[in-house]
Amino acid sequence: VSTEEKPASVPVRNLFPSHVELLSESFEGLCSRGGEGKEVTVSLQLLESTYPSPFRFIKRLSSAFLSTLPPPLPFKSTPKHRFICVIDSLFRASLEQQAKQVFSLYAGLDGLLDLESFRDLLLDVSAVTLDDDSGSLDSTSAFSVLIDSIVTSLETILSESPPLSFSQFFDWVSVVMPNLFKGVEAFVGRTFLKEDSEESPSLSTQPPSTLLKEYSDSSQGILWLLNAIYLEKSPSFRVIYSGSVHGISFNRLATQIEAYGGSSYVLIQSKKGELFGARLTIPWKPKSSFSEDHDSSLFSILPSLKVVRTSGLASNHVYFYTNKSSNFPKGIGFGGQVSTSKNSFRLWIEESLETGVAKGFDSSYEKGSICDSILFDIDRIEVWGSGGSEAEEAQHRVRRHKEEQSEKRRRVDRKLAAGGDWTEGTEKFMMDMLGKTGAADAFLEDVKEQKKAAKEKEDEEREQVRLDILEK
Repeated sequence: VSTEEKPASVPVRNLFPSHVELLSESFEGLCSRGGEGKEVTVSLQLLESTYPSPFRFIKRLSSAFLSTLPPPLPFKSTPKHRFICVIDSLFRASLEQQAKQVFSLYAGLDGLLDLESFRDLLLDVSAVTLDDDSGSLDSTSAFSVLIDSIVTSLETILSESPPLSFSQFFDWVSVVMPNLFKGVEAFVGRTFLKEDSEESPSLSTQPPSTLLKEYSDSSQGILWLLNAIYLEKSPSFRVIYSGSVHGISFNRLATQIEAYGGSSYVLIQSKKGELFGARLTIPWKPKSSFSEDHDSSLFSILPSLKVVRTSGLASNHVYFYTNKSSNFPKGIGFGGQVSTSKNSFRLWIEESLETGVAKGFDSSYEKGSICDSILFDIDRIEVWGSGGSEAEEAQHRVRRHKEEQSEKRRRVDRKLAAGGDWTEGTEKFMMDMLGKTGAADAFLEDVKEQKKAAKEKEDEEREQVRLDILEK
């Protein structure tokens, strides 16, 4: 490209003028000039060494503005034009713009995306999102297994196997993984525009997750997948409950998750190797009826990715009950109806944490099975939270309040057992209200007198009505 040529300014839709200026300067820094400064070329090696991670995705981006391949621009373009337009289509852009640009990076000359390129796209996007370029598609990687699950899901939805057209690809992304490119957007802003972006999604190692423990990168793989389906306010995930760490006990599970104030995920690994579960966005609150949560959903990760969202027809979304002494079932349920029969729930986790039920339809969630069989045996179960420090603080406040109330009750019981005097003061009033002493103060006596007077007046009116009737 001749340095003397000055084409029209680049039409951008999402970038600010300051962004365009910064990108122009960055591009000039990547250029090596020819004789007498008349020719400008961009070294691919220089580009890749300047932005080395993730290497594979940078290489794809390089091909977009170092060649005249799609997407075509509506004017005579230069590498600088393409450089700016590619970034513009990924940063602060709509889902369709982002999908179109990423699709073009991996599609063939025929404009279609074959199966192998689709797998490369998913792997590279996961590396960008997690800021990790070490993933691979070999059999020892959880990413390989999870990407196979995604491909299986796509083949199930489509009537024909890949190659995919852009419209097929975009329709699938919009429904199943609408946040797939959020990590790409953050990477572009961080790398090319010096924009502060949110941290990459991470899962705390305390306590560690034991799901799919045969793969060393299983936690990162599951984390990336959940983040592509559900975009959470906090990128920091934590294992709230793990059967392998806290013990297989429903009471321990309830203690760990009760009052957690952010989004949380119930993850179940069956003895058949399936991985599925549910997401809720409301605090865990024990009650004998359903809680409404229209942002909740059911999902399957293995062997095939599937997301079952709420239907809007009913609001029996989340059931969490911990009291075994009542007639209501003790356990965790999603969808269906509250009944003594566990089969009335759409997804049910038994109190023993050993078995469960997963059905394919109810009125609160869309149709779709998340497990191959209705009855399943649980191998591992965990609950992950993504509410960050705010959710944990909310949970701690509720726990402290419950502990304070328990301590007050213990003090009352100890004083009563020691023959304490409850005949006067605030202590007597509290005991009266709790029904502990059987005595009544002046306030309660007044209430009784008022009730007695009201009843006598009611009886007199009834008697008068009776006499009037007899007289007539």
